[in-house]
Amino acid sequence: MIDIKKAIQRLASCSIIPFDEDSQEVCDLAINAIRENSILKNRLESAYVQANNAIYFDDNSDYLTTLYEVCRAIKPEIEIEEIGKKYINLKYDD
Repeated sequence: MIDIKKAIQRLASCSIIPFDEDSQEVCDLAINAIRENSILKNRLESAYVQANNAIYFDDNSDYLTTLYEVCRAIKPEIEIEEIGKKYINLKYDD
């Protein structure tokens, strides 16, 4: 498995090599993609752990709090007051 921090450091070192503008842009895009992927992976892992633990503790408690936590883990930019305010249709890619 690739070490994200090492990959970012290696790609960041591209800037000391004389690249043309397009090559530097590609390098920057790759660095940003690795960072975004790492953030997404962490969010999904957090959501899974929260959901799994709620199931594990099956104590007949209200799962609403955990569902809010899962939503916030996946999309932290959404205000908590907006979660569950409206129904969202699931869209499938064809």
